Amino acid sequence: MIILLLLQLTFMNNLNSQIDLWLNNQITNLEVIDYLIEEEKKGLTNYELSLNYLLMGRAYLADENSKTSIEFFEKSIDFATRANKKKESSDNYRVISEAGSYIMLQKGIPYIIKNSKDINDQALRSLELDKDNIRSSIIVANGLINAPKFFGGDINQGISILESLDTNQWPKEVEFDRLIALSNAYEKKKSKNNAINSAKLALRIYPNNKKAKELLLTLEG
Repeated sequence: MIILLLLQLTFMNNLNSQIDLWLNNQITNLEVIDYLIEEEKKGLTNYELSLNYLLMGRAYLADENSKTSIEFFEKSIDFATRANKKKESSDNYRVISEAGSYIMLQKGIPYIIKNSKDINDQALRSLELDKDNIRSSIIVANGLINAPKFFGGDINQGISILESLDTNQWPKEVEFDRLIALSNAYEKKKSKNNAINSAKLALRIYPNNKKAKELLLTLEG
């Protein structure tokens, strides 16, 4: 058991290091993908494979390969579901919800209408199992911010959730995601200064991040 925990800790630390390099534009999308392909060969658990495929989907999405991206997000959901069948956990549900959210972004309105409730329910189930799963809270907040009012959208509630989160014990990526979500929410509210401040704080975490740079440039333009 101790050996398994050490192996998972090593996997997570290495994965987070790759994410940090990637989000700071120090390695390319293809370099991330190559790393993940090598990791896949190491006999990973279902949960680890779900994380591997989730990041692979994100890398292909950033590389503008939507078809392959969706395929890996679907694989991520499949392996997180398998992990849940063996042992239900908060982060399995978070992975399912996060991967589903990325698929929604690419498949458009009909898919969103059909699947948004289920994807949100996965994040809520994650929080039922662990109320401190901040990644799931960010997913729920993004849903409130981006959904129309007649689908239950509530920008103010979404902002309130994001502002309440303490990410100090989490990987840097989580705080970055929180700040980008806040910046987008404040932009929707026409609160330009708050949107700019959040984008600037995100850039302090990953100074070379293309997404944050483009967001700040748009806000200040």
